[in-house]
Amino acid sequence: QVNAVHETMATSWESDVLPVFYYNDLLARGIGDTIGLNLFEPRYLKMCERMATDPRFVFMPNFEDYSCAVGDVGLVIRINRMQPSHGGRTYSLGGKAEAFVAVACTWVEPGTNGLHYAQLWQLDSGIKCLR
Repeated sequence: QVNAVHETMATSWESDVLPVFYYNDLLARGIGDTIGLNLFEPRYLKMCERMATDPRFVFMPNFEDYSCAVGDVGLVIRINRMQPSHGGRTYSLGGKAEAFVAVACTWVEPGTNGLHYAQLWQLDSGIKCLR
């Protein structure tokens, strides 16, 4: 029954709720930037499974504690390539930054090894880059 709840959750998110990918570098700084990742952490493998129904995530640069708070700014990345390898133990993906967003609220989904989600506010398209 728990799996059924998680499956329902995976397919019923609102369009302003996305998984969060933290990284300690500015891989993407602005709209139109491309990103390539090789993911292997269990929480990000779960994120890849979820992106089968909505191919987007929030890239959130974080140099301290791999978390975000209300008001933090990140980029929505739309996935244009996602390839599992090593029997699904890793994913190689590519995507493009499409919008700046701010965190409205955030949480960790139980049973996902620490996969963070955030409800987001879209920011004005006039914003130029993260610093």
